[in-house]
Amino acid sequence: NPTINGAAVGITPELDTNGNIKPGSTFNIKVNEQDTDGSIFYVLSNEGDYVNLIAQQNITIDGIFTSEPQDNDEWYVTSSNSNDNRYGPQKAYTYLSTATSNWENIPIIENFTYLDEGNQNNSAYGYQGITTIFDNKNNKYITAITPLSSDYGEIKIYGNMRVRLPKYSEVTSSEVGCTTMIGSCPLWMVNYLSEHSNYLIEKGKVNSIGNNYGYWLLSSTPDTSDTVRAISYSGSVISNNTTVTRGIRPVITVLKSDLVRVM
Repeated sequence: NPTINGAAVGITPELDTNGNIKPGSTFNIKVNEQDTDGSIFYVLSNEGDYVNLIAQQNITIDGIFTSEPQDNDEWYVTSSNSNDNRYGPQKAYTYLSTATSNWENIPIIENFTYLDEGNQNNSAYGYQGITTIFDNKNNKYITAITPLSSDYGEIKIYGNMRVRLPKYSEVTSSEVGCTTMIGSCPLWMVNYLSEHSNYLIEKGKVNSIGNNYGYWLLSSTPDTSDTVRAISYSGSVISNNTTVTRGIRPVITVLKSDLVRVM
């Protein structure tokens, strides 16, 4: 079975003149030894000798890929059940960390820095960003989500993260092409997504929740404190309330030389 451990085997993927692999190219990655058939990932973006791949489907909290919406996968929600993008995607990252905790074949993301793309103009909205550094004291990599200020709580720390959420800049790149227009995303970006409504009976009334099923991005929105960016089932980038139940789609970073092309 294909694996990213060790040297590349099989067919080498085609590269452009800059050494980049075309986004949407399909790879079969064995995330752990129990993943006997491998899992499908698509190339999302290139970074020199490295490539970022996005999972074909959203993932459950138990680490199973699924086409169904999941509960408790909000981007962020406070203890009072209110929402605020100035905290950063803390709940989504906690979910992601748990869901992929046994992906021992996937390398730990090293030296990752992300400035929230919803907060680049000194806006009052959006969190500061995400950084991964090596913690010498505990001998592991730690990923820190930094809120906009200390008014929004302490920095949230995760150990040895192997995955992240997709960036807004990756999905809107010229190679991928997602915009806010319906149907602008390529088909591989919206695989296994569909319109879906969950219904909650509350205080004698039936309320619809979880419409426009899709998955979260890393970015908050620049003009409001309670919404963030996501991919919709309709094939576009949308802004959504941070407490909506939306999918989690892992992104991994690997060496191009470790990839095996699915033919």
